[in-house]
Amino acid sequence: GWFADGDPRSRTQVLGTLDSGRDPAVPAAAPGLRESLNRLDQPVFDCGSYSLTEHDPLATRPPFDDGLWNGPPLHRVSFHGTLAEWSLDAIGWLGGFLADLSAAQAVATPLLLTVSRS
Repeated sequence: GWFADGDPRSRTQVLGTLDSGRDPAVPAAAPGLRESLNRLDQPVFDCGSYSLTEHDPLATRPPFDDGLWNGPPLHRVSFHGTLAEWSLDAIGWLGGFLADLSAAQAVATPLLLTVSRS
């Protein structure tokens, strides 16, 4: 029941970018990720579309050294959708959810998630 009792007026349009750095795993997994996002019954993130080319300019360079992950950011997918609310809890839930879905699609590399309001 995560966010099940949330105020519908708190729903926020977001752009979530998932990047696998030097490994092309995320773009290859994007169709399966989108299918899973739409198939699973959860009230936190409603995915409208995804893009392999459209990204938030702030997501192009992380605020830390590439040695901390599999950077630089080269292979990404962006998901447009509605998040239950604009909060660290909801963004954290989305990050964990996308990590689980990525692992189910055999993505086994460190990932960088950037979420912004759209």
